[in-house]
Amino acid sequence: MPTVSKQGLLTLALLLAASAAHAQPEVPGAVAAQARTLLSDNKPGQAIALLKQAMEQWPQDETLRLLLARAYLDDGNRFWARRTLNAASEVFPEDCNISLWQAWVQIQQGELEQARERLATACTAWAPDAARRALLSTMLEQQA
Repeated sequence: MPTVSKQGLLTLALLLAASAAHAQPEVPGAVAAQARTLLSDNKPGQAIALLKQAMEQWPQDETLRLLLARAYLDDGNRFWARRTLNAASEVFPEDCNISLWQAWVQIQQGELEQARERLATACTAWAPDAARRALLSTMLEQQA
């Protein structure tokens, strides 16, 4: 039986580690960054395809869900944006960002009373979210 040197074993181990690293899927943060680039390049369809595939692998990732909803909005598909946000709200019922995005979609769809109800209770504790809530409320009042 042939013998393998320590250097040969080390080289083999490094090659195996490198191939395993390439075989592993991307992390959600890398997918999110790629989706943001696609959205900034005005390619929402490609972002949707990327994010839908990523959601199969990381269904509990809030950032990917919000980016998918944004991609649908950028693509002009409020129906799927809303479905995506509603599903996210079921997983993260207390999440402020999701509530604000839901209110934004409701405003865009002319559901002003529902948006008012959502904004009445959303994001009251944390200052940056409360500021966005106030901005949406102001926009809503201008619609009335």
